[in-house]
Amino acid sequence: VVFVVFVVLVLILLALGLLNIQPIWTALGVPIAGLLSGLCGWFGMKMATNASARTTWAAKQSLNDGLTVAFRSGAVMGLVVVGFALLDASAWFFLWNEVIPNSGLEEVTAIMLTYGMGASTQALFARVGGGIYTKAADV
Repeated sequence: VVFVVFVVLVLILLALGLLNIQPIWTALGVPIAGLLSGLCGWFGMKMATNASARTTWAAKQSLNDGLTVAFRSGAVMGLVVVGFALLDASAWFFLWNEVIPNSGLEEVTAIMLTYGMGASTQALFARVGGGIYTKAADV
């Protein structure tokens, strides 16, 4: 189902690009965002799994140690999300300024908007999927 929705979104954005309503590159922003959002969720679940045992062990020593480990482990997820978002934005700006000269900022802005749409769609499906993937705020 997730794959079908992403394919439909890419086809719609590709059609809008072929009609010169949006830049053709916007069709690439959605799957890249979905991939990066899924990677963020994977890293977050991996970190949460590893941190739970470490937090329990540290809490046996003292409450402050347990809270410190838990806080630092939770901060990793936020930093991964911000890091991937900055990586994507930097890559698109580099592409537009260095590889494809004479392009306007309107095009890269449209691509950034589709990046948000793809990441949000992936988070929605992760939440609707249930189980351990119901933390849409973390994806």
